[in-house]
Amino acid sequence: FKIGKTLRSLKEEDILVIGSGVTLHNLRRIDWRDDAPIAPWAKAFHEWINDAVKNLDFKRLASWKEGPNALDAVPRPEHFAPLLILSASATEGSTPCLTYSEIQMGSLSYDVWRFD
Repeated sequence: FKIGKTLRSLKEEDILVIGSGVTLHNLRRIDWRDDAPIAPWAKAFHEWINDAVKNLDFKRLASWKEGPNALDAVPRPEHFAPLLILSASATEGSTPCLTYSEIQMGSLSYDVWRFD
């Protein structure tokens, strides 16, 4: 979160802050079928974390490991950390907007957030 808060000043200079990562990323739990349904554990965490981002609930984001099925959804944080950094970079009055969201292979998510 400290990194994200530091990036806030860049926005004041009209510098766009971009991050790339995956909200759900557990390669061991992927269902490789093309038509794989979303796994219930993945859906629960995905909804929980997206609600926290949408509401800029920094307390919940900081304690993401307490979310439902968090360690199944994010066994290692390297793909997930960009979401936390970008969320923390949101300035007061920012409006989070989920512009794209897709879950493939049952538990691999692709979300695009914009903070206006």
